Amino acid sequence: MSLKKKLFSAVLVALGIFFSQSASAAIAGGSGTITYVYVYGDGSVLVGGINFASGTCQANNAFFIPGSNPNVSKLLSTVLAARTAQLPISVNADCPPGCWRPTIGTDTLTLISIN
Repeated sequence: MSLKKKLFSAVLVALGIFFSQSASAAIAGGSGTITYVYVYGDGSVLVGGINFASGTCQANNAFFIPGSNPNVSKLLSTVLAARTAQLPISVNADCPPGCWRPTIGTDTLTLISIN
């Protein structure tokens, strides 16, 4: 591999690390007992009763699962199981400054766990 290609590869790796660290800085943790679940026609889900104390979104008392998330059915079944049993949950969600609600993404940094 030429020096130019090696340098280009190193720059791409460095950029990837930089952007992955930037994304992880926008993760907020929340917890609570679910008080409501809204499922919208596009498949997206809004779950209320979860407080994100360090959240920087416009509203930090609920979290959002986009309908485009390929795991929305698995995530919704976890939410409904916790809601039915009235068990508290913990959530890590994307929460960049100015967002509408903390959002469950498709990476391993965002998650829902039943406590």
